[in-house]
Amino acid sequence: MASDSAPFAEGNYDPLEALEAADKYSTADALDIEADDSEPPEEIWGGLRLAPGQLMEVIGGSGLGKSRMMLNLAVNQVLGRDFAGLPTCRRPLKWLFYGNENGFYRYRNDLRQMLKFCTSDERERLRGHIFLPTMARPKDVYVSFADEENRVKLKTTIHYRDADVVVLDPWGAVIDGDELDDGDVRKTIFEIMDVLAANVEKPTAGIILNHSRNGAKELADAAGFSAANYGKNSKAIFSVMRNVWNLRPAHIAESITKIELIHAKCSDFQPYPPRAVDFDPRTFTYDLDPAFDHVAWQYELERAKFKGSSLTPTQQGDALKQRYESMRQKIKEYVTSKGHLFKSELEDWMHTQGLSKNVSQSIYSSMIKNGDLAKITENLTNRVLVGTPAVIAKTLAESPPETYRMR
Repeated sequence: MASDSAPFAEGNYDPLEALEAADKYSTADALDIEADDSEPPEEIWGGLRLAPGQLMEVIGGSGLGKSRMMLNLAVNQVLGRDFAGLPTCRRPLKWLFYGNENGFYRYRNDLRQMLKFCTSDERERLRGHIFLPTMARPKDVYVSFADEENRVKLKTTIHYRDADVVVLDPWGAVIDGDELDDGDVRKTIFEIMDVLAANVEKPTAGIILNHSRNGAKELADAAGFSAANYGKNSKAIFSVMRNVWNLRPAHIAESITKIELIHAKCSDFQPYPPRAVDFDPRTFTYDLDPAFDHVAWQYELERAKFKGSSLTPTQQGDALKQRYESMRQKIKEYVTSKGHLFKSELEDWMHTQGLSKNVSQSIYSSMIKNGDLAKITENLTNRVLVGTPAVIAKTLAESPPETYRMR
């Protein structure tokens, strides 16, 4: 039997004494695991589970609105709403945001927009469930895990706020070391997991917000075989994540109002299909676009990246045909919902849907030619009014003869 002073000395190892002298890793018999009938951990949203050490990475370019989107996700989760067409955990969780990317007044502005249509009951339900950094003290801007004091403070805050979910924003400010060094990336991930275990009474999951590589050509890498390479040194952090969502613009407009969400990795089950959401600048909320065509958009991005495409000529033709047909239907539904509108307004809307000027004009002209849409021109201003044939005929019949002319 090994002595008390050196139970693990070379040639002096005793397994039973080692079990008593040191902690051991948690293990279970395979058949006991197979026979277990307990419920799996709750899914918070999008593949992220409420379990110790569960981490989700959200990657997207600067200015895309990752922070605002995660805040909107938190609001929806607490209120029991879906987000981006996917269910959230119906039990209201407690969310803690940690980082130095946004301050008090940015959050105040975003929240005032998001909550202005909430009822008093909904506002009360949010009370005590979402906690945001205010950076009220100078030291609050220092959040790097390279400083042990910061990790201790976050552990204390997690316990104090009884957090279920911690959002770390951004990854570049948190990392302990160089974000391009694989060793530093892995070390920081393990430190994050240790921090998330701060409250031993309940599991805490984490969401890391990370910046993607910049450039229009890099957008194509958000999907497919290059998805692991979308972020900065993404492969290192991607490999240790349980769950990854890549975010990118879903159109070519300067103002990003449509965002595509690509489920690049999910270790627990099959990833969700790609989806796109429309950002409403009036409410700072996100609505699912059920008509978004991921295949056609990926094709356009690949064509821009490679000046060609990895698709076969037949696939390219099918993708374009599908893209144009879905856009024709979407344009018709939009015009019908408006009754009628000026051509310039329709062109602006088509631009927000990811269509270039030439493509927009081509689709518009074909719809006029095929009778899907009709147009008349204001005599006074020369502005073109567009609508369905029935609406345009009715407008023309009910207006004074000198108001419009056929064109």
